[in-house]
Amino acid sequence: MELIISILFFSLAGAVCVKLFVNSHITSQNSVELNHALEWSQNVAEVFYGCNGDITQMADLFQTQFGNCTSYAPDQFFLLLFDKDFEPFATARNSNLALQYTILTSVEQKEELLYCHILVQKKPSIPEASALEVIYELTVCLFPQKEVTL
Repeated sequence: MELIISILFFSLAGAVCVKLFVNSHITSQNSVELNHALEWSQNVAEVFYGCNGDITQMADLFQTQFGNCTSYAPDQFFLLLFDKDFEPFATARNSNLALQYTILTSVEQKEELLYCHILVQKKPSIPEASALEVIYELTVCLFPQKEVTL
């Protein structure tokens, strides 16, 4: 009887340890996703500042550099595509399974300021879910510089 109780105790302790390891792994994966999302959001924000808020120039730059920019509405927004390792993804047409992350970037003007809204999204892990899961959002603003001719 004593042996059965000790086996039961070790079984329960083992189950708790397995659960803790699984939760630790999930937390680690979420942290890696968030770090990649933050890094790419900062990259897009710096390009926004460097291009003086010109979204067409931004989309062209990402298309030239990575080949992963799909522009849906010129002068309004563009989409960056990534695989499961957050590597730039060329097109979403052929293998929709490899596409895991997207960065939706839009620029709007309010009064004299330009606002760039950056939204990092993840493809849902459940195939039945249709909405993308938001990982990170960033909004930056810019007072565009005008060139003065003398």
